[in-house]
Amino acid sequence: MKRIALIFAGQGSQYVGMGKKWIDQPVVSRTFEEANDTLGFDLTKLCFEGDLQQLTLTENAQPAIVTVSVAAFRLYMQEIGIEPVLSAGHSLGEYSALCCANVISFDNVLRLVRLRGKLMQEAVQSGAGAMTAVIGVQRSLIEEVCTDMSTAGEFVGIANVNSKEQVVISGHLPAVRRASQKLADAGAKVVELNVSAPFHSPLMQHAADGMEQQLKETICSPMKWPVISNIDAKPYNHFDAANRLIRQITNQVEWAHTMDYMENQGIELAIEMGPQTILKKLASQHEVGFPVFAMDQDNSMSAIQKELEGSLRPIKTDFISRCLAISVCTKNRNFVEEEYKRGVVEPYRNMQNLQSQLEEAGQNPTPEQMRAALLQLRTLFETKGVPLQEQLERYQQLFLETDTLQMFKAEFLTTLVAAGDRTNGY
Repeated sequence: MKRIALIFAGQGSQYVGMGKKWIDQPVVSRTFEEANDTLGFDLTKLCFEGDLQQLTLTENAQPAIVTVSVAAFRLYMQEIGIEPVLSAGHSLGEYSALCCANVISFDNVLRLVRLRGKLMQEAVQSGAGAMTAVIGVQRSLIEEVCTDMSTAGEFVGIANVNSKEQVVISGHLPAVRRASQKLADAGAKVVELNVSAPFHSPLMQHAADGMEQQLKETICSPMKWPVISNIDAKPYNHFDAANRLIRQITNQVEWAHTMDYMENQGIELAIEMGPQTILKKLASQHEVGFPVFAMDQDNSMSAIQKELEGSLRPIKTDFISRCLAISVCTKNRNFVEEEYKRGVVEPYRNMQNLQSQLEEAGQNPTPEQMRAALLQLRTLFETKGVPLQEQLERYQQLFLETDTLQMFKAEFLTTLVAAGDRTNGY
């Protein structure tokens, strides 16, 4: 099986209409509905038909991009189902990566990035800061120019090292413009970015301070796979996730080093989650030694499936993976920590362990093992407080996708009838 990395888009990738092409997929529509409910406003409308200026506001762009990225991930898991060897996200995308690796729940990550966006917006007066991409000159020259163009009251410095070709600078607008002009005179191509604040600079200290308590209070679960940190291109430990995310707000994004790390780990294929194809283009600039696909490109799913031909298992053998995927994308309505650990975290880990054992042995699940996974899934649904009609739809989705409907239909219906649900049409 190919060694896959999933990479998640950051701010600046937003556009009106993002995610709309997938909305007919129930796993995507449910993701947007959950975001609407969590945030308390119609994020779906803002993403699909809103005003670009409103969408680009940091407090809106951040939860919008995370929602599209998580929707893309859930769609990928539904259609492809191969877990990555590792994942990484560019700046804001790191929150999406941590969410999809099961470190932060979707509702919690939405609240965090909404707050992060508001604090970043407040940190610097509107129009006082800027970010510019610098292409075609050495990092050492950019560092030198930024030092020369900074003054006691106006700062400019490197925010992102995106590839061998591209570095982004950030800071007070006058200093950024002075540095941009100096670099353009030296032969660089400079492009002002469509963002509303000078991210990854000391100007964001107010936001870092404001996020500290919220991040430390967020419950972090063990990671399903390694997530690579922006600040040093090394894997997270979930115990230090909060501290790394706090530092990330003011620190440089070492994305080029992250891609180098992927190559060193033998990654054979990367797939970009979220809107646009920015990370795919950066990978091309960096000349990575593996192909990169983007979920937001037309025909991306068929292209990914073709690339993975031979790695994909027949869908009927992927029953446990589908149980895991459905578990992740089902909304939680139970916020009692002890109940959640016992009735959600433990069943999920049991299914993960079963899947790992089967993969190590190269075996398909037996009917008894599939039945055991179903019991774990049922416990998880009940603990999360999933309405019975939604449970019915989830089971139906699972059985049809894995070609096991007839095997489990009788006990499936008996279980739900006993619970008092209506099963007309099934």
